[in-house]
Amino acid sequence: MVDIIGYTTQIQLIILLLSGIIGAKIAEKIRIPIIIPLLLTGYFIGPYSPIGLTIFNPLELGVSLETITHLLIPLILFYEGMDFDIEVLKRIYRPIFSLATLGVVISAALFAAVGYYLFKLDFVTSTLIGTAVAATDVAAIEVITAGLTLKEEIVSTLIGESAFNDAMVIVLITILLGVIQGGNIDPNFVTLEFFRQFMGGILLGYTMGVVVGGIVDKLKMKEHLLYFSLLLFLATYTLSTFILTTYSFVNPAVAVVVSGIVFRHYFAPRGIVPIEGMETLSFWENIVFIAEVIIFMTLGAAISIEGLLSNAYTGIILMLIALFVVRPIAVFISTTGFAEFTTNEKLFISLAGARGTVSAAVANLILISAITNAEIIFNIILIITLASLLFVGFGGKHLADYFCKVKVTPIHLKYEKLKSRYIALQDALKELELKYDEGLIDIKIYRMLSREVQKEMEKLDEEMHALYEDKEMKWMVEMEALKLRRELVRIKLRAIKHLNSKGEISSETYNELREEYLKELKELDKKLDKLMKPPKRKKK
Repeated sequence: MVDIIGYTTQIQLIILLLSGIIGAKIAEKIRIPIIIPLLLTGYFIGPYSPIGLTIFNPLELGVSLETITHLLIPLILFYEGMDFDIEVLKRIYRPIFSLATLGVVISAALFAAVGYYLFKLDFVTSTLIGTAVAATDVAAIEVITAGLTLKEEIVSTLIGESAFNDAMVIVLITILLGVIQGGNIDPNFVTLEFFRQFMGGILLGYTMGVVVGGIVDKLKMKEHLLYFSLLLFLATYTLSTFILTTYSFVNPAVAVVVSGIVFRHYFAPRGIVPIEGMETLSFWENIVFIAEVIIFMTLGAAISIEGLLSNAYTGIILMLIALFVVRPIAVFISTTGFAEFTTNEKLFISLAGARGTVSAAVANLILISAITNAEIIFNIILIITLASLLFVGFGGKHLADYFCKVKVTPIHLKYEKLKSRYIALQDALKELELKYDEGLIDIKIYRMLSREVQKEMEKLDEEMHALYEDKEMKWMVEMEALKLRRELVRIKLRAIKHLNSKGEISSETYNELREEYLKELKELDKKLDKLMKPPKRKKK
């Protein structure tokens, strides 16, 4: 055992950050979720290190593991909310909310039944495990979808579901642990408490987001967006924690994620993120990185190989059931009636739901709760989390290729390349003009380089114009135009529904316009159905 005399909390934090940076680079290099190298690092330098390198001990950080978890998870959820485009949410809110609510309940219930009847685990143990592993991980999803041509609805649903089901799982686990420690497990009380905390969190989060976002918007203070985001998080978290402690009415996890989503609407209208918004999101991304490093290193340091091996069989079987039975059932039931997804796409959504940050944090909470079977629950959650991450991390891209990757035709690839080059030239020209305006380059050099870039853009313009004469390209443009027209009609429908609910138009006017727009939507759907198959290219 290595004995380092007098190492302090500061040294432990340095070790955490350094390990996190190294782990991130390893994960990026071999394209796996960052969680895996962080867990392994935490284990190898933690109290149970198999190589005697015990230089990291979470208990010596100066704060309890419970405090760490309760502080860091809201930070992550706030960023997830603020990073999620509300314009996308408006389009596909049904599957997102259904998966994050009904999907979590179905997953937890089925999982609890499997653990109880198949492995003879007590009901409390199986319910806690089922609830904990219902949370999916944004980071893991982003790893497997990066660089793939997938439908926007699929990626957005997976990311949006994760942001909301993370909050829901935290609410359920918090309530369940409180009830279990109190010794009185009443299903009616749990249901009522969940409803109070979840709806209260939505109400408070929405109100805080509107107030702070409204101040930024009305006073035109977007240059101070970062500071207002910090203010929003601290105010929402502090107020929701106070209300939860005093009245048991609001859950901080739900409040912060909703406040982040609403706040984004004020600084990124119509989905367009300004420079100040990018800087703010970048800041919070770094905060989340540090939070994840602490959570997973701490979790890794709590790993006991003996404990994992003793529960390995149960954990692996439960992981397989969760991945191939429970999750698909929850996804298919939750997305019933949503015509945008094919059966194959639903299967991909089912299999791509890797566990991660929240499942790990919940495992920490359960371990330190001192309830019966806490260590068994911790080990099984950890096994399921690790196994699902390895499965998705190494097999996710193959699953996407098999189930739902959009096949890109040669003409589309050519158009994509030309368009990308054109956009790159536009950015280069803007940068050149900026440097010239700031007096950083000579006028002669500016004119010379500007002419060169403009000539290249003109050449690309001609190539793109010629490309539009292609039969397949015409089909692609027509398809895209029809999809956009259909989306515009849906926006009109939402607008008149809003006007009617506010009493600004009569029910007669609303019904008349609604029939008109629905008819237009039906005609567009017919045209899309006719155009669904691309034109056959002539063999040369």
